Amino acid sequence: YDICATSACQVYAGAGSSDSEGGDRWLQAVRDTEGEILMYSGRPAQAVYSASAGSRTLANQDVWGGSALPYLQPVDSPEAGVSPFYDWEVELPGQAFVQVLARAGNEVGGELLSVELNRPPEGQGKARLRVVTTDGLISIPATDLKGIMNRHGADLYPGLLPAWTEAGRRLPQALPSYAFDVAYDADGAGEIPITLAELLAPFEIPDTGVVLLDGEGWGHGVGMSQWGAKAMADAGSDYVEILGHYYGGLEPVDGGPYVPEDLVVGLDFGHGQAVVEATGDFELRLNGVVAGMMPAGTWILRSFPNGVQIVGPDKAQAVVDDLVGRPWPQ
Repeated sequence: YDICATSACQVYAGAGSSDSEGGDRWLQAVRDTEGEILMYSGRPAQAVYSASAGSRTLANQDVWGGSALPYLQPVDSPEAGVSPFYDWEVELPGQAFVQVLARAGNEVGGELLSVELNRPPEGQGKARLRVVTTDGLISIPATDLKGIMNRHGADLYPGLLPAWTEAGRRLPQALPSYAFDVAYDADGAGEIPITLAELLAPFEIPDTGVVLLDGEGWGHGVGMSQWGAKAMADAGSDYVEILGHYYGGLEPVDGGPYVPEDLVVGLDFGHGQAVVEATGDFELRLNGVVAGMMPAGTWILRSFPNGVQIVGPDKAQAVVDDLVGRPWPQ
């Protein structure tokens, strides 16, 4: 099914895609493939996917480590001229790059001398980033850099990160993928445009060169690429061919007992407070146990070391207070 030729082929576009243009085809494809999954060695395969892989997907062991899974090995992805994230470039003053690393606890002072990747052959494990200064060496897994840049880069340098593309749009993240090369231009400081320098505080104007990150894709790059799947669908491939291409020849089969009747979806993690607006009555469950029916309104849930505080609308607070006093399963 040419699902990805519709507007539904977006990363996390949501269930609302069924109401958009082409939504009827999206729904029909879901119905026609209901219960089908990919299997490997008698168990459901880890059919991971990302938005864009660029020219080629990545091996699971090169991104996450561990043993190689035969169906998560690199294959070419036909995204040239299709994906807006096919390739990209991030240019950052050398001193700014070092400060981003330092914010994540990788601090080495002195003058920046070199930035390079020590990359094993494809499929042989993780690459390592080596940053050498006059005071020492930082060596970290290259895959860690994506998280470091995305957590701290825009906070430290909001004018520079995420970088602007030639099309006049910003990249989706400070470092969109794990597929990148790094180069250090020690003489690049004098070439920084005035508009770039104006974005920096005076003490941040670099006296070192420029770090260049040339990459491709958006996401982890392992398994199926959504933009690559769209390109294959536009070229006439069906879903069986697309899945087989990206997942080592695996074909969808009836999932049988591995397809549950109900799915539990986590919407958010790691926050001390969540505010939920209920538009109608709903069933509240605590640790999977039904606590009762709750009314519409604004609900606040706060996490504490000894439990969760629930603050409901005025008309429901008495019910909530009663719930708090009950012994619930841990």
